[in-house]
Formats: sequence, C-alpha cells, structure tokens
Amino acid sequence: MRGIWLWLFVPVLALYQPSTAAPGSDSVNEPRASASGALSSAPGSAGGYDGSNSAPADARYQTDRLEGLALPVKQVTLNGPMSGILAELLVEEGDRVEEGSVLARMDDRLQQATVMGAQLQAESETEIRKSELARDDAQITLERSEEARAADAASDWEVRRARLQRDHAQATLEQAQEQKELAKVKLKLEEERLSLFYVKAPFSGRIVRLFSEAGVTLTTDDKMLAMAKIDELEAQIFLPVDFYGKLTIGQDYSLKAMEPVNQTLSGKLKTVDPIIDPASRTFRCVFTINNKDESLPAGFAVRLLWNTPPPATPGSSPAPPGSDVLNEPRTSASEASSPAAESSPAAGSESAPASASDAAPGDSAASETETTSDSGNAP
Repeated sequence: MRGIWLWLFVPVLALYQPSTAAPGSDSVNEPRASASGALSSAPGSAGGYDGSNSAPADARYQTDRLEGLALPVKQVTLNGPMSGILAELLVEEGDRVEEGSVLARMDDRLQQATVMGAQLQAESETEIRKSELARDDAQITLERSEEARAADAASDWEVRRARLQRDHAQATLEQAQEQKELAKVKLKLEEERLSLFYVKAPFSGRIVRLFSEAGVTLTTDDKMLAMAKIDELEAQIFLPVDFYGKLTIGQDYSLKAMEPVNQTLSGKLKTVDPIIDPASRTFRCVFTINNKDESLPAGFAVRLLWNTPPPATPGSSPAPPGSDVLNEPRTSASEASSPAAESSPAAGSESAPASASDAAPGDSAASETETTSDSGNAP
C-alpha cells in the first residue's frame, strides 16, 4: 500500500516544484522574435517599407527590386487599312525599312480608275472655253444693240435684254472656272484615298513578323505585319520609393543585361515617373540603351547596378564620384551583422556567471524538496 501511495504522490508534488530559472531572469517569459519577424523589421528588407529616405543596404532586396525588361523604343502592329484583297507584300521578315517606304499594297484597280476620271475633270478646259465663247457672243450682241439704240433702231428694252444675256454668259464662265477648281480638289481627295491602299512604314525600323500573304482578303481588324525600332532600347524599371529623388535625368547608369546578352551596358535615364504607386511603393524609371548597330536583341532582362560605374560609351557623361547614391558602395547584410556577431560571445560570457550564481538557490530548493519527499515516504 505504501508503494502505491508513493507512486500517486510523487507526480502531484512535481507539479508544485518552483522553476529552476535564475531569480530576476525573465528570458523564459520574454516574447521570441520569429525569423520572419526579424526580416520584416530589418531596415530595407523585403518584408516591408520602413519609411526611411535612404537607399536600402540589403543586396538581396536590391536584386529583387531593380530589374526590368529592355524593349524596343517603338513597336507597332499594322492591320489592313480597309476591307479588300491584299494585292502584294513588298517586304520580308527581317528587312530593314525607312520611314514612309511602301510595305504592302491592297487591290486598288477600282480606285485607280476613279483617280483617272477625277484627273480628266480637273484638267479639262472644255466648259471654260465654251463659256468664254458664249460670253463673247453676248458681248457682241450687246454692242450691236447699243449702236442700234443710238440710231433709234432699237428700244431700251432690247439693250437691257442684251446686257442681261452678256452678264449671264459671264456668270456661266465664272461657274465653269469654279467647277475646275472643285475638280482639282476632288482629284486630291481621290489621290488621298488611293494612298490608303498602300501600307507605309510609320518609322524607320525592322520587319519582325508577317501575318498575311498576297491574295488574302483582309478587314480592318486583321493583322498584316509587325515592325519595331530596335536601334534604341528602353528599359523600364520600377524602383523602390527609397530611391526617389536620388536619380538624375540624363545621367548614365550601369545595367546588367541577362541572357542572352550577359554583359554590362550603359543606360541613360530618360524619364522618372512623378507618380508613386501606393500599393507597391515603387516608381517607374525609363533608361535608354544605345543599339545603333542593332547587335542587341529586344526583350532581355536588365538589372540596375548601384555599385558599378557605367561602361564608357561614345558621348556618355559618367557621374562624378559621390554624385550618385546608386553608385556608392553598399554594406551587405553579412557585413552589417558581423559586429553584432562579434559582440554576442562577450555578452554571453558576462551573463553566464550571473546565471550560474542566481540558479544556485533554485538548485538547493529543488534538493530540499527531494529530501522532504524521501523523508515523508520513509517507513
């Protein structure tokens, strides 16, 4: 029976044992900062915006946020100018074309006939010549009536009638001249309509895709071809709000080009968006990349290098030392944490003796409890 009571009493007594932690030590009750909480509270970390106005020092944060795409400065897809048959395509994929050059032609036979008719009307002198003859005849009739009136051989009424006929002939001549001017305007209108049958390059560039072929019936919604201007590329990068006000328009910056380029390029800052996106806390910057020889393809990813001077290019204006915050050396996360790591052993060594001395009374109390339990269980 005594063994059974001892088996029941020992677990209950263990619940009322005091904590072995050192007096005054609240390390057990202190809230612990999780790894995610530590990252989110770190200045410049990806966990959140800390409201500082200085560039973030974490290299991983920079890498994730300073990337964009290098795209053509101009690119367009041309549709059918009207509903009709595509008569011919005058270019091939990869061809370089100049601004205003003809790329394709729609079936324009009907419009060509219309232009020819308008041209004949604009060049015709028949109506004007006919009106001139009628006016000259009316003028002769008027002169004879006036001579007859002077000889009392004609009445005033006959003179007035001859004069009206002359004035009517003059008005008819003026109308014929106006009709000729209107015919010239109509000719220009029909020629403009004829020009719509020819698809011309809106800018100098390269043909990148053909979507149709000769003989196909197109509408204004059907794609015909696509072209792009790649002698200059634009890289749009959304930078964190920490960098706002620290970039200079017209300055050259280093851009790391990813595959398949894999080299450092010089990009001139063209635009800084004056509007900050409140959701992502970023703003848009546009960098231009010189590609006169068209050796670089469009569409590759780029990364803004904040600690690398831009490569020397003809006509570039590199930033003077210390003038650009993005080109200043940055302290990495490992370097920033190294002083704290060096000081942590010292702090641990100072607290270790105190903990040992403070834990001593707790250890004696625990031994006294064990002695009491043993004495209470003695026969």
